[in-house]
Amino acid sequence: MNQMLFMNKLIIAAFTLLVLSACKKDKLDRFSVVYEVEFVSPWSAATHPTDFPSNPHFSPFVAVSHLSTSRLFIEGLNASEGLKNVAETGSTSKIMEELDFFVNTGEGIDVIEGNSFDSPGNSNVFQLGFREGYSSVTAISMIAPSPDWFVSATTSLLDQTDGLWYDEVIAYSITYDAGTDSGTSFTSPNNPTNPVESISYLDEGPLTEGQDTVLNMGYFKFTRIK
Repeated sequence: MNQMLFMNKLIIAAFTLLVLSACKKDKLDRFSVVYEVEFVSPWSAATHPTDFPSNPHFSPFVAVSHLSTSRLFIEGLNASEGLKNVAETGSTSKIMEELDFFVNTGEGIDVIEGNSFDSPGNSNVFQLGFREGYSSVTAISMIAPSPDWFVSATTSLLDQTDGLWYDEVIAYSITYDAGTDSGTSFTSPNNPTNPVESISYLDEGPLTEGQDTVLNMGYFKFTRIK
């Protein structure tokens, strides 16, 4: 029985490797430009000691390559249902639907979903496709636990002066309040904001450490491989 279980695990592992290899090859075949994406965070009791939670982590990030004129969200407007779900619970199912629509309408070109990780730490590395005209990227992840706080970074991977793609870009994240929950600390009970408020820069609460802004929570690293 143990031998059969071991063989089954080997088969599953081999199948997973084949799927991952196929996905990577698919990206390299489909897109003229491909970057590896990684999210890195230094968030810890040393960097943000106030009310530091016992299980600091980030939800699986989502990222999309898109037109420079497109935006997934705008500070001052209300969050979509998908962004609300990410910010409050880390759930990505709805925002992935929204991003698929975003791509289907021509606003974006490729979408990835990363993995959750404990902070301080870093995510796994994922591949994201780009091509001419689609040189911008936006990534989003929930700060967890939190009422409705999330980090996001938007950047262009194309040098506008010479039209060449950068070999590597570091995009530091900005911390936002989704405007959907009125909790004031990491583990506040659910307290839906009614009426819903607009997305805003997080400028109060434990992450600000008494300042009017949040010290850096991390960065997204984009490394060109094609």
